[in-house]
Amino acid sequence: MAPRLTNVSISHYSSISSVGHYVCTCESRPSPSVVSGFTARRRYREFRALHARVGRGLGVSMKAVPRRGRSAGPRTMQERSRGLGKYLREVCDAAYERDGSYPRELLDFLCVDRGGGRRRSEA
Repeated sequence: MAPRLTNVSISHYSSISSVGHYVCTCESRPSPSVVSGFTARRRYREFRALHARVGRGLGVSMKAVPRRGRSAGPRTMQERSRGLGKYLREVCDAAYERDGSYPRELLDFLCVDRGGGRRRSEA
């Protein structure tokens, strides 16, 4: 059984050169005394692609996530960040409950190695 991912969240939204990213964070505990942290920057369209490859097959819905819009204000961005964080937690929980592990696509999305160690960071 793979180490369970914990504290999965969207820590914040950032815009670099007019390109917005959601900063995803999570932790893994490969052993009782070791906690590994992971961070990845992801665009909204990458969440949609993750849903098509993984989330839909696990029966997880994206309906609670406000859709992308051209003139999203700070409140909408906060709501979307909360919704995307909830969505990621639901995908992680559904995958772990089903198989005791996570699909490669989800681990790649979160920049997590299958063994729970750091693969790469995109922060």
